[in-house]
Amino acid sequence: VLASSQTTSIDGKKRLLIIDNVDLMSNIRDVIKLIKETKNPIILTANDIRDRKLREIRNLCESINVRRPTPQLIVKILKRICSLEAIYAEEVALKKIAENAKGDVRAAINDLETIAKNRKRITMEDTIILEYRDRKAEIYQVLGTILMKKNIKQAITIMWNLDMELDSCEMWIDENLPYVYSDKEDLARAYYYLSRADIFLGRITSRQYWGFMRYASSLMSAGVSLSKRGKIKYKTFQFPKYFLNLSKTKKARDIKKRIGKKMAKKLHTSSKTIISQYIPLFKVLLNQGKISRDFLSKEYDLTPDEIDFIEES
Repeated sequence: VLASSQTTSIDGKKRLLIIDNVDLMSNIRDVIKLIKETKNPIILTANDIRDRKLREIRNLCESINVRRPTPQLIVKILKRICSLEAIYAEEVALKKIAENAKGDVRAAINDLETIAKNRKRITMEDTIILEYRDRKAEIYQVLGTILMKKNIKQAITIMWNLDMELDSCEMWIDENLPYVYSDKEDLARAYYYLSRADIFLGRITSRQYWGFMRYASSLMSAGVSLSKRGKIKYKTFQFPKYFLNLSKTKKARDIKKRIGKKMAKKLHTSSKTIISQYIPLFKVLLNQGKISRDFLSKEYDLTPDEIDFIEES
């Protein structure tokens, strides 16, 4: 990205750089450096511009608040699509789709596609298949529906409405399954479907094909929900230990990253390689007296805390 910020396109025109969800990024200092040094315009998007770590970025950028599209605007978009696809749609039907989407243009287009399948005419009666999208479905509601009930439609629908990444939802289900499912066979079936969902989530990343999301969502919702045959236990849902452990190990992970960056410059390799291969190596060398703490400090500019981490890791 830094290289792109300094160069023009083939025809000599400036490039437009877009960085999405900057508030979710960990390397904010790099973004700030990019903004200060860029020769090309940059657009940053964020879910929460008031985030404390974006304070300096706010001072360097012009803020534009993008509001949710109104139903009227969504209707115009849907009309244009219908015109391009030679589909006749009643005005009231398009309004129904737009209102149902609650400001989500993509959801409205998906609903239009669903209704218009194998049709060249859309009426108000055709919109009956639509259901209200609760954009704020809570994870506890999702867990209650999937783990406590046995209804495919409800499980799939509430999972679709959940405003949370699927991999995070997977963690919640994984954490709470043993507390709710008392039968071992039920638990085995549920984890089978959850593991299959995890495979599809991995394929989304490796193949960059988001169509797999529908399979992952269905497997971890309907699949897990229908796995139960025996009795269930009514327990208070637990916060995933994985996230708790991440918060506890944040300091150690930050030190690892700092060591990785410092050593990577000197050893001409990636920070990831430093963390996985060189830190264990230097630990052995330190413990055997092959190298000294002073050597690490002078050669790699490591602080006492960072050297302690290598020694004790």
